Amino acid sequence: MTLQEAEQFWLDQTTDEDIQFALFTEPCRLRRPKNGMKALASLVFGQYKDLCDETIAHDRVIWLAMIMSEQPGEGARLLGQICKLARASGIAICGEPVSLKPANWDPQRHWSGNNNDLITWYLRNEFRIVQTKWQTRLWYLPPGIELSVQVQLASKRSLRP
Repeated sequence: MTLQEAEQFWLDQTTDEDIQFALFTEPCRLRRPKNGMKALASLVFGQYKDLCDETIAHDRVIWLAMIMSEQPGEGARLLGQICKLARASGIAICGEPVSLKPANWDPQRHWSGNNNDLITWYLRNEFRIVQTKWQTRLWYLPPGIELSVQVQLASKRSLRP
């Protein structure tokens, strides 16, 4: 399955929905599976953000911009479906763990807000972590895809001869 076919499959299986988050004045557009699942996600096909936060075009990557659940366990279920699509397509998934609370979050439901809890959740769902002091990326790599991380040393001080 090509990247375009995977994207079309995602679009065919989901519908747009605007979700309001406490930190944003405008709602975010996510997609909900048509099967009635109580979870939503935003995927960007063909690009990811590197550890310098630059957008990189790549035809074998899906950027997981956001995922949320309205019911315990549903986020993991949706993530599993997205990973299944990635495996079927031979496409990697990359995302940044950011804990955002929806504006209408049920006060009776636990909310951690701790990014380390979110990272642990991704690790339980077969993601790998790549981190610098300033950035974190989570990667899901289906069989046949390998991750190569390049590290570059940079100094802001001028070197004296």
